Amino acid sequence: MTGAMLLLALFSAPKWELTLDQTFSGPKGQAPDTKVWGRDLGGGGFGNNELQSYTDGNANAFLDGDGHLIIEARKEPTKGPDGIARDYSSARLKTKGKFEQRYGKFEARMKLPKGQGIWPAFWMLGANIDEVGWPRGGEIDILEYIGRMPTTVYGTLHGPGYSGGASIQGKTEAPDLSEAFHNYAVEWAPEKIVWTFDGKPYFTLEAKDVGNKDWPFEKPQFIILNLAVGGQWPGYPDATTVLPQRLVVDHVKVWKDANLVVDEAALAKRHAERRAAKVEFKQPAPTKLPGVVKLSDYLPGEGVAHVNLDATHAPHPCGRAHAPASHAEAHARREGACE
Repeated sequence: MTGAMLLLALFSAPKWELTLDQTFSGPKGQAPDTKVWGRDLGGGGFGNNELQSYTDGNANAFLDGDGHLIIEARKEPTKGPDGIARDYSSARLKTKGKFEQRYGKFEARMKLPKGQGIWPAFWMLGANIDEVGWPRGGEIDILEYIGRMPTTVYGTLHGPGYSGGASIQGKTEAPDLSEAFHNYAVEWAPEKIVWTFDGKPYFTLEAKDVGNKDWPFEKPQFIILNLAVGGQWPGYPDATTVLPQRLVVDHVKVWKDANLVVDEAALAKRHAERRAAKVEFKQPAPTKLPGVVKLSDYLPGEGVAHVNLDATHAPHPCGRAHAPASHAEAHARREGACE
């Protein structure tokens, strides 16, 4: 197949075939299907200084009996299997090792929570994250939203050289997202990702948009649904925050495009040419000042937009002891405010 034929395949009308259909039917209180959904557990902060402990079973993620999945964040003392005590509980579901797909349409219909420090997300990570690490496996944030800004929808992309504070982000405005269900989706094809809100595109990225940086979005990814409390980007709960808060999910559906035919050799060649054009400047490692700055989280090209302070000398932004982060699936974000 020639490059021209590949482009023709990309721009022909998709023929969507359903590959995942989660409509959350079942009795009230039942946990979501364990054949599809696994969990991340504990209170390690997940690279963002989040304040909740993620739990297992149906404590914070359950069916409501009316065809919805509920992910509920609560203010309650919780200690996870990692032994870290937190003041909040919630849940983080993932399809890692259970459902992973390369390309297609990924959609969730949801009603979002609201309030200072409340941070739901519907997103994906590369299925190879354990081998290559983050952000080299790529991260597609289908929906990000912070509860103090209930009318703004964000879509974000993280890859090598454009992650954390240097990520690439688009947004759109809508009526209060906590008052009604809406569809949040991406349509993902070779070298291109389109974000949509209620079926209307609002943000598009192509491989050429990241210049000669790596575009790791040609391999399968898995889905994550979570509801965080606090973090560097949304800030932290304050006196105005009402808990519990619920992320209500009507469905999660995934389709593949039966019309899509990919010339793997041509695709690999273009990415190889992009990498070959990359110019890297090597410089001596800076002198490390004990207790001041950690450099381990930086990748070439990411600049200094996001700084990790040495936990032994820098206080937690909310005056708490720092918890060790699970950096393999970290979700680095921006600074926020504490109560």
